[in-house]
Amino acid sequence: MNHKQAGLLAGVGLIVGLIPVISVIGLVLYLIGLKRLSVILRKNEIFRYALISFIVGLVLSMLGALIAFSVTFTTHAFEAHSQITIGNPFLSLNLTIASLFGLLASIIVFIYSSKIFKILYEIFLVDSLKKASSFYKWGTYLAILGVGELLAFIAQIFAIVGLFSLPETYSIASSEVEV
Repeated sequence: MNHKQAGLLAGVGLIVGLIPVISVIGLVLYLIGLKRLSVILRKNEIFRYALISFIVGLVLSMLGALIAFSVTFTTHAFEAHSQITIGNPFLSLNLTIASLFGLLASIIVFIYSSKIFKILYEIFLVDSLKKASSFYKWGTYLAILGVGELLAFIAQIFAIVGLFSLPETYSIASSEVEV
């Protein structure tokens, strides 16, 4: 597998990742493509950043979901066995904390995705990869306003275009490589 095939695999993974029912398959394809790129380019940080992003994002999202589920479930269970409906005074606080876990997960994923595509841009000099990095970076800054997810979606489109258009030649540390 050469760098163009690895880029295509990662790009296909990003496309499949947009389909909710099979997004896990897309994530696996994306990670395999980035792993192959990191091996071919001898840039271990590409895959390391992807793995950190995936693991930390998954853990924080699951913690947020667990908090939201447990608070909602205990509130409804208490109200079902009670004669009067009493709201849980900590419900909104706990749901806010759960939302903050999701926000933090998004920010971490955006930061590492920005780093991945910045590295790929520096190697391949494909403008779409630079734009993807920039949109992920701005998505990080604007995530708190709720605009970050939209910018990350745009970044993902640029990343797909960039990964599909990797050139035949590239340079790593002042040495040009032709495949």
